Parts: sequence; C-alpha cells; structure tokens
Amino acid sequence: TMETKKSGSGSAVILYVYDLSRGMARAMSKQLVGTQVDGIWHTGVVAHGYEYFYGGGIQSSLPECNQAGQTVQKIALGATTKTQEELHTFLRSIASDWTADKYHLLQHNCNNFSDTVCNFLLGKPIPSFITGLPSQVLSTPMGSMIAGYYENMAKQQTDSFVPTGSGDLNLPPIGGGASMEALGVTGAGASSSSSLTPSSAEGLGTKDLTGKLIRKVWNENDSKIARKALQLLSKLLGNIAKQPKEAKFQKLKVGVLEKRLNGVTGGFALLERVGFAKNTEKTHYIMDPKKLPTLPGVVAKIQSKLGSSTSVTNKIDGAAISSNSPSISKNGAKSTATTTTPR
Repeated sequence: TMETKKSGSGSAVILYVYDLSRGMARAMSKQLVGTQVDGIWHTGVVAHGYEYFYGGGIQSSLPECNQAGQTVQKIALGATTKTQEELHTFLRSIASDWTADKYHLLQHNCNNFSDTVCNFLLGKPIPSFITGLPSQVLSTPMGSMIAGYYENMAKQQTDSFVPTGSGDLNLPPIGGGASMEALGVTGAGASSSSSLTPSSAEGLGTKDLTGKLIRKVWNENDSKIARKALQLLSKLLGNIAKQPKEAKFQKLKVGVLEKRLNGVTGGFALLERVGFAKNTEKTHYIMDPKKLPTLPGVVAKIQSKLGSSTSVTNKIDGAAISSNSPSISKNGAKSTATTTTPR
C-alpha cells in the first residue's frame, strides 16, 4: 500500500534493526570474544514512508528495500512533528559530516547516524544496547584483538548498501513512500520504545505486493530460471533508475520480453507491478514515470533476493530489449556470475 504524504504532516518514526552477522554473532560470540553478543547491528530510521541510513554516505530507500536484508526487529519510537522537507534540509546540512571516509567504529557508524536523526525528529536517542555494542565487544580481551577486523567488516558491509545512484547524499522524493498501515503502524504513532509484534514486523511481506511477487518468482520457478529472470529485471530496472531521462530504457519490446519471461511464474506480474504496462498497440511495455522514484528500492530488493554473497556481472543490455535496438538472439544475451567472498 502506498500513499503520498502531505508535506505539512508529521510521521511515525520506526527504528529498523538488522543483524549484519546473519545470526552468527548470537551463535558464536561467546566462544570467540567471551561474551554474548546477539547481533552486529545496523539500523535505519523510517519516517515519512522511507528508510534513511548511513552507508557510503547518507542513503535512503523504501523500508527494508536495501541490501541490509531483512530486519530482526522494528522499534517504534514515537511520532515526529517534523515534515519530510525539514528532515531533508537537516540531512543536507549534516551530509558533509557523514561521508564514507568519516566512518569510525565507535563514534561515527550507522547507528550513531540513526541516533542523530532520531534526536532531530524526536528529541531522544535510539536504544543504548545498539549504540553501545562496539564498546561492549571491544572491552573484552579478545574483542580488542579483533578490533581491526570488526571495524573493517562493519564498514565494508554498510558501504555496500549504497543504492542505485550512488553518492554521499541520496534522498528520496517528497511523498510517495510506504504508508504507515503497510509498516504495521496504526494511529498517529506507536508507543515509545515499544517493539512491533512479529506479525507487524512482517507487514511489508504481506502488504507489499512487489516483495511478494519477487518471492513468487524466486520460490515458484526452477532456481536457474528464477535467477535469470530476476537478473534480467534487475538489469532492466537498474538501467532506468541510473538513467531516468533515457527514454529508450523505458520502452521494452513485448515480443522480446515474452521470449525471455515466457513460462516464468510471476514474471510479468512483477514487471507490471513495478510500473510497466502495454501500449494500445500491444507492441511495447511502457514505464509509468510516476513509478521511477521507487525503482532503486525495487532493484535493491531483487539484488538482496539474489544473494549478497554473489556478485552478478550481467551482460544483458537493457537497450537490446528497447525499441531503438535490434532484438536479442534466440538464445538470449550472455550473462556470467562470479561468486565472491561476502564482505
């Protein structure tokens, strides 16, 4: 469910918490550092329907639609009276302090950024169990020995979260973000520092049709077919997101797409969901320009489903399916996948 926020309205503020270790910290921390660590936390602040976070600079996406993966907790912190315009003005004013080179494990990390944003929006910090984690780990004898590794891992992980259109400051459009209903929030806001229920934490999974369709393609097709289909869609949508003024990427040949997605369960439904519709002549799929701001988040979500441990070098050229270029060959364009060590 999507809705446009009025520029003069406030918003609920939710802290999205991710575990960069994907559960390994909880399972192995006691043995490795001598103390129980439940996760290597990364956070983003959701307000006005978008998630704002620090990773290679100040970044944004639709909630939970970035390469941090799935949240392990969503903490409703309250409601802000600040407008989205005021938030963006604030973020621009601090952007030079939150560039990629300013990262510091203890004093200037993604959670410190979330803390800064929440102090601006609500006048209060985020929970201390998150901001205090690095000090907790490094205060142990073994923790001090692995400090360099810990800092490098955390920095590389968050730097990799830069969405399509990379840079030190990537802000979303005013309005058009995910609705509070879709985020599992009712009323003006949620009670201070309360965790959303597990069912609410899965709100985007049940209400966000785009996410459901990505999972449908992934789960209901042969693994190779699903991967090729999502790689194709990621490339096509990524081309548009990177070059939104290039009309050739927004006009796709029906015949060629039908060859590539024929038999892929959920493939065309996903294509139409993200903004493509056939023209009256039924010869091309045309992109709805109103959906352009959502594409970086969609691409990040597809890439997350493809897997953060696989770097895909996809040689499918989106222009090959556009109206200005020849059709691709019967066997399709070549693509290669290079497996890399997760950062």
